[in-house]
Amino acid sequence: MRHRLTRSQVRTAAATQLLDSLHRYVYGNPLDMNERLMFEDVPLLDYALAAAEPLPQTALHRVLYDLAYNSWYVAYDDLEFAADLLPEARDFLAITFQEMRIPMPSEFATEDPDAFRAARDKHAELFARGLYFIVDDAFAIAWRMRAILSAFNERLAATIRPLRVTDDKRLVADGRLPRVSRLPAWLMSNLLARETGLCHECGRPVAAALGSAESPHVDHVIALAHSGGNDPTNFRILCAPCNLARGAKPVTIVDQFTWPNARPF
Repeated sequence: MRHRLTRSQVRTAAATQLLDSLHRYVYGNPLDMNERLMFEDVPLLDYALAAAEPLPQTALHRVLYDLAYNSWYVAYDDLEFAADLLPEARDFLAITFQEMRIPMPSEFATEDPDAFRAARDKHAELFARGLYFIVDDAFAIAWRMRAILSAFNERLAATIRPLRVTDDKRLVADGRLPRVSRLPAWLMSNLLARETGLCHECGRPVAAALGSAESPHVDHVIALAHSGGNDPTNFRILCAPCNLARGAKPVTIVDQFTWPNARPF
């Protein structure tokens, strides 16, 4: 099945809030006991096993949706309906529907708590579906945050590592997922665009459009030998020498940028 690449503008308000939750999840720093329990309910092993093949709905999309559901939908479902609380509830809904690119249903304009409750129940599915827009925004930002992608895939690998080959038919050996023979075109396009056609390690061109005579190599950040998977977030582009030199050795991924020194000291 071919997947078309689509363009969408990214909204950052709700996405930033969701990314904060993702950071806490990935690095094991919940705000409180309730968030700790929420994190423990994420079926990460299921998502890691699904990464036996690269899918447009990545393991990261799935985790982000679980976090978004618990951050926004639970609040939506728990809205208070006392008359003096309706303005506050309406403000929450107006902001959230705006972030989801969905017009807020007119039924929420009521001052009647019972009618407001009925509107909440009527539009619950619409609200839950709308969370995918916030998830897409957060994913678009996280896609370029190499350090957290590496840490996220290490968390996925940690769920695969203890498994025996008999535990799941997708495993090809103890604690090991299969190697895909070829990446889909949509993923290669996105990887090359993210890396701007350059090797992630040394920076030399690997895309023909930049004059490279060699084909780009695709590297698993968390190697298959170390229980990494084929989730799209676990790949990067390397040149042939860097890929051959790396092998299956663990790597430390950091986010970097260059800028003139603007500090006043």
